[in-house]
Amino acid sequence: MKSCLRTPFEDQAKRSSRVNQEIELLVRVRLKARSLHGDRVVCVLGRYIAT
Repeated sequence: MKSCLRTPFEDQAKRSSRVNQEIELLVRVRLKARSLHGDRVVCVLGRYIAT
């Protein structure tokens, strides 16, 4: 049975994963909004956005 206590590393990894998921969602929403408005092309490279 796995212990309920997590190490600080596990907590940080979980928070980082959640933050990355939120950022990716915001990027998708922003890209969709830009494509609807006909703005300049935005390239998405991995997790970073180049405009």
